[in-house]
Amino acid sequence: QHFANLYLDPLDHLIKDDLGMKGYLRYMDDGVLFSEDKAALREAAGCVEAFLRDRLLLDVREGSVIMAPVTEGLPFLGFRTFPGLVRIDRRGWRRFVRKLERREREVLCGDIDERALISSAASLLGHVRSGDTRNLRAAYFAHREPLPE
Repeated sequence: QHFANLYLDPLDHLIKDDLGMKGYLRYMDDGVLFSEDKAALREAAGCVEAFLRDRLLLDVREGSVIMAPVTEGLPFLGFRTFPGLVRIDRRGWRRFVRKLERREREVLCGDIDERALISSAASLLGHVRSGDTRNLRAAYFAHREPLPE
């Protein structure tokens, strides 16, 4: 994370200072630009891709640039964000379930203790709570069998 911030700092300055984009956010190598002006977004995307290629020697993955109205939801960091609503995407939810179930198996096999399970589960739950997942979590845990004693 520190390396991404250090290496991509010139990109942040390009977008905010040179291109004057007001709606911008980045986490590691995932970034989002917001604008009401499609032409400005297209121009900014071209400038960003050229800057990454020519100055930072990075390529933008094919198909990773999405231009869509916010009403379609913005896929970002395992969630799909809509105005006033944040949903976890299917892959993010499956990843949560797999990781939690793997930790439970590790407890049953004696690879980790209950404290490590609780700590890991708290971290995983903290992440999925970033979205509007209360009903999804409640349904998942309502159908779970407790771990054997």
